[in-house]
Amino acid sequence: MEVWIPVNIKPQKVHSDIQEWLDKYSYHAYKSIIQDRINSTYPGLSIPKALYILNLDNRVIVGIVPHEQTLRLPMMQAVKCPICHEEDTVIRQTLACNHTFHHHCIQQWFRVNNTCPLSRMHITNTY
Repeated sequence: MEVWIPVNIKPQKVHSDIQEWLDKYSYHAYKSIIQDRINSTYPGLSIPKALYILNLDNRVIVGIVPHEQTLRLPMMQAVKCPICHEEDTVIRQTLACNHTFHHHCIQQWFRVNNTCPLSRMHITNTY
């Protein structure tokens, strides 16, 4: 199952939003697995803060939200991904700046960068 991270939420709501999602979709098993992975890699770090750290193990990154929850736009609203410059209707948002990107593009971007590709908003500065 391919999944993506909800990183477009405001920092002060990160924990409550993720907890609400986990409760709503009964993903307590995922939460336990993710927290165990985070604890082994970054002891004492919570899931919300760990989501914004670069170079997290991909199994941690992909364990939060099912890919089916990806925002899907109607064809008439197709947007061009600022990273690869291709149009598509499957996008994802990043940070509080609400910029949109292809799922695979932004995932690769965050493996080597910790800023929004457009606004250069620094991820760790959101806390």
